[in-house]
Amino acid sequence: IGLIGILGGKVIALSELGLDPITIITSCVLSRWAMVYMATTSQYARPEGGLGTGIIASGNRRLFESTFCIVLFAPFLGGLTFLLQFVGVILFTLILRSFFYSRINGITGDCLGALGEATELFVLSFSFVVVGLFS
Repeated sequence: IGLIGILGGKVIALSELGLDPITIITSCVLSRWAMVYMATTSQYARPEGGLGTGIIASGNRRLFESTFCIVLFAPFLGGLTFLLQFVGVILFTLILRSFFYSRINGITGDCLGALGEATELFVLSFSFVVVGLFS
């Protein structure tokens, strides 16, 4: 049900936005950055570890800082809308991380995948709302 909801939401948002290439690029960039942000600042949920243990809770500041620098150049593509999307993605990531912590006391690779897909939909939906407000 979640897969159908996410994919359906993306199709609807993309069809309403007219496949704007800037929005597609920023949704991909921000969703991948959100995954790096959550992975490098969270704890792994299972004490025995798993496939995501190598990156989750690694505290790899170099990875976080390098991806943050890449995201800093993206406003040249999207302007003020991108900055609003970026702030929204940070808040969305923090909310989703607190949800995962309340349920499983950490995150796993599946949580990162869910964050990536949900963040893409969030950015596309946000762009759809912004375009609707300013047109």
